[in-house]
Amino acid sequence: MIPEYTPINCSFYDYFEAFAVKKQVVTIVYFNENGDTETVESRIKDLFSRNKVEYVLLENDLEIRLDYVKELEGMKNGGYCKNV
Repeated sequence: MIPEYTPINCSFYDYFEAFAVKKQVVTIVYFNENGDTETVESRIKDLFSRNKVEYVLLENDLEIRLDYVKELEGMKNGGYCKNV
């Protein structure tokens, strides 16, 4: 069963947007669907929502749920958005 989506911290989301605008290659550490940690390096192609879940789409066409991201460029996901 896939866990319910919990929106990420708004400030952490802003970093995704900034790196997307800069078209900079970033390192993302995330949990895959099995709960294992993976690391990927790619550019952020898009940020989008589907069925009330936010995702990052990378240049290599990998989609990652934002609440599965552990780190973005060494910055840790600092919790969840309280304004939801």
